Amino acid sequence: MEKNIETIARYHYKLGYYVEVESPGEYGLDYWLCKRGEKKKLFMFSVAFKDAEVEEHRILAEIEDSIREYENSAETKYA
Repeated sequence: MEKNIETIARYHYKLGYYVEVESPGEYGLDYWLCKRGEKKKLFMFSVAFKDAEVEEHRILAEIEDSIREYENSAETKYA
C-alpha cells in the first residue's frame, strides 16, 4: 500500500537547508527539514495550517534547533 503525500511548499533557509511542507491528509501539515544534496529528512513538527505568517514564524522558531538535531542525529529519518 502506498500513501499519497504531496509536498505543497518549500521554505529555503541559509546554508542549503530548506523546510518541506507536506500534506499527508486532512488532519494537518507535516514539516520536514532537508538539506540540498542529501537524501535524509528530519521531522520538525505537524500542525493545522492557520496562515502563511504564522507558518513562517513557527518554522523560524524551530529551525535552528532542528538544524542542530539534523547534524548530530544518527536517527535522522530518510525520505
